[in-house]
Order: sequence, then C-alpha cells, then structure tokens
Amino acid sequence: MATFDNWITTCSLDSNTYDSASDFIVNPALTSTCTIPITRGSATDCVQYEVQLTWETKVKKGGKTEADRTYQNNYQVIVEFN
Repeated sequence: MATFDNWITTCSLDSNTYDSASDFIVNPALTSTCTIPITRGSATDCVQYEVQLTWETKVKKGGKTEADRTYQNNYQVIVEFN
C-alpha cells in the first residue's frame, strides 16, 4: 500500500501520466569505452572502462511540444577491474 501511495503522491492517476516504465523510458543506449588498456604478452586487456547510459524520459502525454513531453538523461561511471 505504501508503494501505491507513493506513486499517487508523486505521479497521480491523471490520464496524462505514464504509468509503466516501458511507456516512458525510450531510446536507451549503453556504451562502454576502454580508458586504460594493458598489454600482457600478445594479449591486450582493459582495466578501466567509462560506461555511459543515455535515455529519453517521456514526462507528459498531453504536452503541447516535444520538449514538454521528453527529457534527455545521461549517467556516466568509471569502472575498474584488477
């Protein structure tokens, strides 16, 4: 019940509100770039990667312009392996 109450408080049940992640998260893209390669003999490995996730979030079904309905999002992190 608490989860439902949180949803109602944050997002409402308005017909202009998306109610499923598959409806409002679009164009996801994940990229991984090696930032620190190392060579061991004849093989090259990577010990550090830059990982970037980008996606668009649809906010309102009833927005008048595309800018009112969609936001660009970006998350970036450095990952190291030893």
